[in-house]
Amino acid sequence: MVWVLVTMTPNEQEPEALERYKERAKTVRDEYGAKAFRRWDAEERLVGSFPDTSIRLLQFDSEEQVKGWLEDPRYAEVVPDREKAFSSVTVTILRDLDEKAVR
Repeated sequence: MVWVLVTMTPNEQEPEALERYKERAKTVRDEYGAKAFRRWDAEERLVGSFPDTSIRLLQFDSEEQVKGWLEDPRYAEVVPDREKAFSSVTVTILRDLDEKAVR
């Protein structure tokens, strides 16, 4: 199991691009076995800075699936909409530091 953290800030000036991106990107993502585990909006920053306003936690079966999704030619077609729809996007594969301790 692989966890993927996606942080982003929607561009409120491009609602059409956001809708196109969400619809098309989700279709490709789901074909790679992604499960949308949790969704949050970042509210109050208490210490430090965190520029993004929206957080998603996705689950995949493998890193290959994650990379397959992001490298898929159909996903590449929606990247221009992603660039318009969000002022910032970060996709990060997370490593579970406690996984070995749990087993």
